[in-house]
Amino acid sequence: STKIRAVFDASAKSASNVSLNDILLVGPTIHSSLIDVLLRFRLYRIALTADVSKMYRAIGLVEADRDLHRFVWRSDPDKPLQDYRMTRLTFGVSASSFAANMSVKRNALDHALEFPKAAAIVESSFYVDDCLTGANSAQEAIDIHQQLLNLFSNGGFLLRKWNCSDPEVLQHIQPEYRDAQSTHCIQGPDEY
Repeated sequence: STKIRAVFDASAKSASNVSLNDILLVGPTIHSSLIDVLLRFRLYRIALTADVSKMYRAIGLVEADRDLHRFVWRSDPDKPLQDYRMTRLTFGVSASSFAANMSVKRNALDHALEFPKAAAIVESSFYVDDCLTGANSAQEAIDIHQQLLNLFSNGGFLLRKWNCSDPEVLQHIQPEYRDAQSTHCIQGPDEY
């Protein structure tokens, strides 16, 4: 029942004393800073949050890069080694974070004409795989939710763990994609 995320040690040195992380370019940070996302998040009357489900697993490696993500494995010491290659972004590889964030941004650029609100939100209101945005009316929040769903679906991503401070908006979010944690309304400064 415990969720496990395998993280590979791409900093482990090979026989040549070089690791995969040694030869990869990490890439720049391309997402907004956390403080910027949090400050913008507070501008709205209605808060809306979501999470990109298994973001790394949603992004395929191009065939030419799969050989760099090769590993050997055997479940039994008496069996021969098996040769495997990752087909998706790998946890533990230094370039994976940039590749994941760039994939999300590229998807937003590719579909910006169809989903302009969602594309703008990807640019300004995402911190890695977490969306922190909002709206000033329930209808606007519902529209944003739908645009974000469609935008990410077009890129092969799933948004889940949705939450909203407005019960009307929550009714438009499928229960299986809502965050399991309930919201808490702060009534006054004494509750901060």
